[in-house]
Order: sequence, then C-alpha cells, then structure tokens
Amino acid sequence: MKFIERVLEGEILETEIDDFVEQWHESNSQESLADYLGFTDEEYALWVEQPETLRSIILRRKQRTMKTKHDLETKGKKLLKLLVGEIKRGRFKKGEPATFIPYSEVLKKLGIPPQPLAGVHLRREGLKELGEWLKEQPEIPKIDALIIDKSKKKPGFGYAPWYGHNESDWAKWWLEEAAKALDFDWEPYLQGVGLEYRPTSSKPLTLREGPEAVDFRKVITIEPGKRGGKPCVRGMRITVGDVLGWLAAGMSHEEIFSDFPELNEEDIRACLAFAAEKERHAVSLGA
Repeated sequence: MKFIERVLEGEILETEIDDFVEQWHESNSQESLADYLGFTDEEYALWVEQPETLRSIILRRKQRTMKTKHDLETKGKKLLKLLVGEIKRGRFKKGEPATFIPYSEVLKKLGIPPQPLAGVHLRREGLKELGEWLKEQPEIPKIDALIIDKSKKKPGFGYAPWYGHNESDWAKWWLEEAAKALDFDWEPYLQGVGLEYRPTSSKPLTLREGPEAVDFRKVITIEPGKRGGKPCVRGMRITVGDVLGWLAAGMSHEEIFSDFPELNEEDIRACLAFAAEKERHAVSLGA
C-alpha cells in the first residue's frame, strides 16, 4: 500500500514520509518517487515545491470522498472563490477601504443583473452562507470584510453585530480582519471545504511528458515584497504553489483559465517545470 493510502487509512502519520523516501532510495525501485508515495504528478510537484503543504494535500484527498460539517453551499463557495480571485489580482490594499469591492460590483461579477438594495440581495446570493461558515471557524479571517457599501466605504448595517461587535469598537477590528484575509492562505479551503471539482476535461500535463522543456525562467519571477518572496507567475500575485495546488485539487487547465484568464498554457507548464527543476537541485532565477 502506498504512503498516502496508508495515511488516509490511519495506519501511519504524515510525518513518516521521510521514512518512505529513504526506503525508495534504498530499494532501487523502478517506480518514480511520486508513484511510490501514491501522489499524482500535480500533488508531487506541489509537495516538492512546498513540503509544508503535505497536510493540505492529504486533507484534499479526504475531502474528495467525504463531506465536512463546515461545507459551504454552492453560492457561498462561488463568492469565496470570487473574493480570493480579487485578492490574487492585487485589487485590495490594506487599510484602504476605497479599494474594497462594493455589493453591487460583487453581484455584477457573479453575473446577477443590477438590484435595488444590493447588500440585501447579495445575502441571498451567498453572503449569508459565507458569513455563517466564517462564524463557525474563528481561526479563519473574515474575508467578507472586503465587501462594502459603496457610498459608506464600509460593510453594511448588521455586519458588526453579526460577529459580536458593537458600533464603537468594530472599525479597527474590521480593517484588521480585511488585512489578515489578504495574507491568508486560502488554497486549502478553496480546494477542500465542500468544493466539488470535476474530473479534468482534458488529459493533464504530467511531469513525465517533459515540462522541463519549458524555460521557466522567462515566466517565473521572485520579488521580495510580493507574496512573501514566493515564486510568482510573470510578476502577478499568483504563485507557483497556487497553480500547483489547483492542479493537485483536480482542476483542469480550462477551469484555471476560466477563473484566471490572465494565465495561459505556458504559465502552467512553467510552474510544473519549476517544481521539477527544484526537485533536482536549487533553482537560481538570476540573469
């Protein structure tokens, strides 16, 4: 039985992966390490790039076959995905409510025609579900803090008391939650909590099909002040880890392009190539 299968069965701990890697080296197995561990190529690439994501990879595997008590419903999931997409595009700035997204614009991005009382209507289109989900999980930043009344430049009436705050103390807390949401790693939640990814609609590119042929140095960039210095795609706030995580969760290339039209096939191949190169030796993105 593969490493990841035994972890899912509860026979071993995820921390024992190093023992399996050592066994693979000693066995001179003809299997690739990815196959030996039981990873898909995308999961393996993500783990190589970010070993600390192993727990998230295992969690995603579990959540493909079972529901959690904190599942978001369809509308709430769609709203969460929209907000995370706006974060990755660099729309929001900490402490600057003028950069936050109005209720009416959220409705428009969700494909809903203009409505009177946009905030009230948005509650029926996922905001209420998202708020309930966030309230159940206090460790998660309140990403709905990024949605505001356009005229008042702050969330509408009822937001503060919903999270247990009164009008005198909530403004500082609201902006702090919005700032935390911008720095938070949302990928495990996008790819795990109740999201039902369909099987890939086209054959995914695998490491064995030669992504190394792509010159990732023309695509992957590292900037100290962007996404914590993580490798990003063409200077955007989308990291290599983000792309690998989406692939590991079962998203097809077409689904990724639909959510992030600024990405293309070469970007995905470059991310896989970067991870493959990093497995072999340290990568330098110098001139």
